[in-house]
Amino acid sequence: MRGPQVLRAGPVELVLDGLDLRDIRIGGHEVVQQVFMAVRSFGWDTVPGRVQDLVVTTTGDSFEVRATSHHAMGDEQLGWSAVISGDPTGEIRYVMDATSATGFRYERVGLNVLHGIRAWRGRAVRAWLAGRPVHEGRLPELVGPQELLGGRELGLFPPFDRLELDGPDGLIVELTFSGDELEMEDQRNYGDGSFKTYTTPLQRPGPFHLAPGGSLRQALTIRVGGGHEQDARTPTTDRRAVDDHEAVGIQRSVVRIGDTVVGHVPPLGLSHPAGASVPDAALLDRLAALCPDHVRVEHIVGEGDPGDVLAARGLAATLGVGTIVELRVPEAGAVTEEVLRAVLDPAPEDGRFAPIDHLLIDVPGIEPIDGEPTSGLLDHARLIVADGGGATRVGVARDSLADVLRAPIDGQVVGSLSYAHSPSVHRSDARTLVENLAGIADEVRSARAALGTGSLLLGPVSMATRHGPYPDGPTRADGLPPSADPREAGLLGAAWLTGCLAELARTDVDAVTIATTVGPTGVVGGAAGRAVAGSAAGGATPDRVVSPAWHLLADLAVSLDADVLDVAVEGTASVLALRTVTGLVVWAAVYGPGETELVIEGLDVQADTAVAHVRLFDDTTLETATHDPDAARGATRVVPTDAGRLTLRLRDVAIARIEVPSIGEREHA
Repeated sequence: MRGPQVLRAGPVELVLDGLDLRDIRIGGHEVVQQVFMAVRSFGWDTVPGRVQDLVVTTTGDSFEVRATSHHAMGDEQLGWSAVISGDPTGEIRYVMDATSATGFRYERVGLNVLHGIRAWRGRAVRAWLAGRPVHEGRLPELVGPQELLGGRELGLFPPFDRLELDGPDGLIVELTFSGDELEMEDQRNYGDGSFKTYTTPLQRPGPFHLAPGGSLRQALTIRVGGGHEQDARTPTTDRRAVDDHEAVGIQRSVVRIGDTVVGHVPPLGLSHPAGASVPDAALLDRLAALCPDHVRVEHIVGEGDPGDVLAARGLAATLGVGTIVELRVPEAGAVTEEVLRAVLDPAPEDGRFAPIDHLLIDVPGIEPIDGEPTSGLLDHARLIVADGGGATRVGVARDSLADVLRAPIDGQVVGSLSYAHSPSVHRSDARTLVENLAGIADEVRSARAALGTGSLLLGPVSMATRHGPYPDGPTRADGLPPSADPREAGLLGAAWLTGCLAELARTDVDAVTIATTVGPTGVVGGAAGRAVAGSAAGGATPDRVVSPAWHLLADLAVSLDADVLDVAVEGTASVLALRTVTGLVVWAAVYGPGETELVIEGLDVQADTAVAHVRLFDDTTLETATHDPDAARGATRVVPTDAGRLTLRLRDVAIARIEVPSIGEREHA
């Protein structure tokens, strides 16, 4: 199957990626972020498909795509065919016909549409069902709670089969659908950066069953209106065709550094995995170089070993920081005084164990945070903390923001609130992870608005979901635990972390647990097969010393009070711009695939000419960065800039660290 292709439908441009439609745009404005087919089996597992017989026919201003996809889950099989077309008026149509020879149990089989948060939050929306209006309003700025009715989730508004969205410059996007009803949810509840329009409303009780020989047919039509006209011959994006098939080739991202301070990087901590060994002296030095704010550890009551908490507290004491301890409670009665004392003792005065700054209690379920049994557990824990004379703050942890927003929260009752963040709850391809960065700051603002007073602690923040890569399932061919995404220890992890920190710097979160100490995704030590470290080359290499993300975190550790500057980005790049006492430091990440021309403007606002000290982290420098970090930190090249403008050519996933010394520093040097 060929790679991503640029297609045109009159003035509308999009990327065909497999059988997904991505980045549908007109005149530089997003029409739809993505259209894709999802096959979710009984239990909500995503069933991967094998695309076959792909045929793409294009003219100058229209296209047609035909293909089939086959999905198997045990003995159950499902196949579907797609006919996707775009005509010169800009209309796009996606028709899906599914059949099953064996019968197929499923939670959802159907088309999904993603609407990017940055393009559509706060925009006017109207919906109809069978010609009858069912909703008129605006999409929420802060995260719209996923409310419950009878234990089942609700959409943002009632089901529909036609939707209109008002965009900028008079743009109107219309979606019409046949074959099922649609519903919309705010996916920021689960770490995504989009609103999702999906088939089969969640209030309709499942699972469903397609009988042997049964079939499903769905059709989605996307139209652009509102007098938004554009010459069909004019490109709408910076994509560049490099061959006769209009494959996605050299991409271009333009970054403009401003001089407005938008915030500061929040205090960053590390998570210590249960059962992990204590790093040796050399790796401890590498951890200490990061100046972490805290060490966080999770203990599952009745399953985990309380010694894991002591191990994390011992590591924190060595690093000279405090700890955050999360107790996951299978049921209310499991948190006895004996359990709490095993976690809280010995007292910090022992010297070998760091104090517990926050004790977080997580009771699975959908009960309100302020209600029973959680509030009773908090009171019980506070009594024991007070009895021991400790200064530990007691609060609540949740697996997702959705669990936080479903009921009002009294910040004075809760004290501390934490929730986990992962961008891969629904899909885990690299492009989706990057797109989902757009929602993380809104998540924090929404949690803060719900909490009010009290400490807001985000974490753990990780590319994979904390208890396994749902919906990809628990089986891993590489032998890694289900909660470990090997890309996190490579270039993609460092690039994604750059984007995370750039977004979080704009919020008032009190602390973030942003990385793991050791293990397959740890910032120090660990196996370093090149595929794990981020290269596509394959083959084994000796254990790495650090991950690429370590370099970013070590850099931030020496400039904890740096101002984060505003940045405007055109294209796909993540940028963290820091004004330090010695000058300007910019971390810029690109994600490929292929070559990216990265243009950075505003590198020096104090003089017309300057030089930039550039350090690259890419596939060619990866081995040095992970195995000899000191050498990598010294491997910079001096590049002249043109009135504060610098152009770099980067390939696939890559990160550039660019430093422009202040005038005084340059003269001193």
